[in-house]
Amino acid sequence: MRTGTIFGRHYALAVAAILFGWISASHQVGAAAAAFFAGVSRTATGSYPESFVTAGFVAVAAALLCLGMRKPAPAAQAI
Repeated sequence: MRTGTIFGRHYALAVAAILFGWISASHQVGAAAAAFFAGVSRTATGSYPESFVTAGFVAVAAALLCLGMRKPAPAAQAI
């Protein structure tokens, strides 16, 4: 299932498109920041393990945040 259709189930088409755009843009900014700081860490320490461990902690934190997500209330679905 495409991500856009998941948004479409809960939000109006115009809002879903905006949300999808913001999520895509923030993903790109986060990926660029992760690559930049991994390079800074490699330059400072001479190795990458610190970057991989940090990325692992960030992934676990993101997974825990996703577990806390709930379905929107039925009235919010009609937006």
